[in-house]
Amino acid sequence: MGPSRLDEAAQLIDTTQERWAEPEMHRLRAEFLLSISEYTAVEVSHRHVLSLARRQNNKLWSFGSPSDSPIFGRIKASAPSP
Repeated sequence: MGPSRLDEAAQLIDTTQERWAEPEMHRLRAEFLLSISEYTAVEVSHRHVLSLARRQNNKLWSFGSPSDSPIFGRIKASAPSP
């Protein structure tokens, strides 16, 4: 799934106000950004996922803290050392 499809999904979510799939859409965006080494954008997108999940009481995407999230482990493993 490329960025144009993710943009289409975001527009559809805004149009329909059906927000149940929004965390997954942002998770997919974070995965895409990670695949092209856009680490800062990945973190921003993933923090948005966690924020949405908390607001929706979505237990699937809720973690104790952002650093507990599996994608943050992948960011740390993939990102170059400072």
